[in-house]
Amino acid sequence: MTPRRPAPAARFVRPLLHLGLITAIALLPACNSTAKKKSVAVDRPLVTRDTPAVLSNSVGAFGQINGLQPVYVSGYGLIVGLNGTGSADAPLSVRASLMTEMTRNGVGRTGTPLANVTPDQMIDDPNTAVVLVQALIPPASPKGTRFDVRVAALPGSSTTSLEGGTLYTTDMRRGTPIPNGPQSFTIARARGPLLINPLAAPPSDDPSVPSNSGNVVRTIGRVLSGGVVDSPFRPTYRLDNPSFARARSIAQAINARFPQRSNPAQVARGMGEDAIEINVPREYLADVERFFSLVLHTRVDQTFTDEWAQRYVSAMAEQPILADRLGWALEALGEPAIPYVRRLYDAPEVGPRLNALRVGARLGDPLTRTHLETLAVSGPINRRADAIGLLGKLPKDRRIDVFLSKRLEDDDLAIRIAAFEALDTRGDGRFFRAFYPDRFRLTVVPSETPMIFFTQQGQPHIVLFGDLNIEDDTFATGWDNRLMVDTTGDFGSADSARIFYQDYATGRTSTHAQSRSVRELIGYFVHRSTPEEPWPGLDLSYSQTVGALHEIAKAGGIDADFVAENDKLQLDFLRAAQTADAVERPELSEDGPITSFAELANGVDVISTVTGDRDGRRRERDEEWESRRSRYVVPGPAAQPPSQDPATGG
Repeated sequence: MTPRRPAPAARFVRPLLHLGLITAIALLPACNSTAKKKSVAVDRPLVTRDTPAVLSNSVGAFGQINGLQPVYVSGYGLIVGLNGTGSADAPLSVRASLMTEMTRNGVGRTGTPLANVTPDQMIDDPNTAVVLVQALIPPASPKGTRFDVRVAALPGSSTTSLEGGTLYTTDMRRGTPIPNGPQSFTIARARGPLLINPLAAPPSDDPSVPSNSGNVVRTIGRVLSGGVVDSPFRPTYRLDNPSFARARSIAQAINARFPQRSNPAQVARGMGEDAIEINVPREYLADVERFFSLVLHTRVDQTFTDEWAQRYVSAMAEQPILADRLGWALEALGEPAIPYVRRLYDAPEVGPRLNALRVGARLGDPLTRTHLETLAVSGPINRRADAIGLLGKLPKDRRIDVFLSKRLEDDDLAIRIAAFEALDTRGDGRFFRAFYPDRFRLTVVPSETPMIFFTQQGQPHIVLFGDLNIEDDTFATGWDNRLMVDTTGDFGSADSARIFYQDYATGRTSTHAQSRSVRELIGYFVHRSTPEEPWPGLDLSYSQTVGALHEIAKAGGIDADFVAENDKLQLDFLRAAQTADAVERPELSEDGPITSFAELANGVDVISTVTGDRDGRRRERDEEWESRRSRYVVPGPAAQPPSQDPATGG
């Protein structure tokens, strides 16, 4: 069949249609008023860091980590369970804000433990006090991180003492609390029993008066591990010069240095061309500062580890001023650096030698032992306790345990405490250990140099150095004579002391003959009598137990030094006051002036570390004794979280 030919007109129309379509397409951009503009490259200035050449390939050479400052949080709270020493004094705005928060937390609500009391009634009770609650949350804290909390009665209130009290659940927010003002969301909560340091006293203008004599400041305390983070903090590494390739290389290097075998989540996760999210590994949560120092000194190029270890060691010997940074770089290389670091264990320069020993000890090199022992005995005084702490990190070695045991008798309190902590870390089997749930740990250390030591941060812990006993002819009183310890006359015997106690809340009195052993006396102080465990006890808190021991020691009843761990929380507030000038809080009055956050550093929460003496008597301190008061800061270990809210039962 012959194909059908198009009509003559169609032969002319089709080419014209095609031509018109092509012309329309060609003219379309010209007719479009919203045509796309030609992209123009942005000329960004190249950021260059002043990094030593030997560290030019480290993570820290290409950027910085944001979010490494402690986060200041605060809130208004209520202390409950006082012995009539509280008050309802508070500005109206603070009271209204606190009542709203208490209602939200269950006060006066049907079905809660506090359904039968209103917020007004709780605040007006003389056994409660309105307080300002403050804390510094450690940087990079994940959800559930616990931290210490500072509690203080409001300025100008008639509260006389917070002793024996418990902080009711308090919401903590960033910055300063602003009653009836804009509120940021809650990022943490705080609660728990207070510790009142029995050695903390206001400074005196009279140099002849020891700072730990006279009236103890009982309107300031802290809740050890009483805060808990609700919202996690994730620091971010920011590149100076955006680059997808470099960000990927840096993330890979960090993940290679910190592999997470038991956790599928990676330490470093890229977030674009200029940002990497950092998640702190579980094993570094107790030492975040060390982790980030290692991150910043990790090499991006992970090859030729031995060659770089050798270069770092040579640079450390030639440039002692870089010893600290090069030490971190060597530690970031890991075990391959050990053979090279050993060359500096006997370095003539103090900086390279100390940093090399620190690197070797943290990497578990047993050859650091003899060098650290020499440093602990004859090194610079301010480095000896550090050397003892590093010895505690080395692998099991009987020679180390023997050496540390001898340091328990040292005249320097810092050395004795550092030796105890090192031995405790190593699990010394000679120590007697007891744990009182929701209260504190008790450890008894064999020692010929008697001392009582208690912690002020982290986990509550009382440590007895030596087999301590209450002395003959002791009569000690405390808490307005509600506590009496008597070994005089007919009441004392060779193996017992009479203990009188009156419970303020119930008015009930008890008198028992108890062992003179301080260890057993502590067990009596803390025990709560129950049908299952009916033997007598006073059910005292950690703070009350420490206070009772202090009263006995102050009366000459315990032949031992009485020592408080240095106040790390207060030191952190002092540092924050120097670097957080923009953070201010209102004076706690209705229309009072604004005062600086540095006010936190003023005053009465400065800690004395020694009370009592080797003679067991309250004698005047001479210049040598006074010079021993504050030589050390010994942070406590991480605390066990409480099982329930002591204020609400929830």
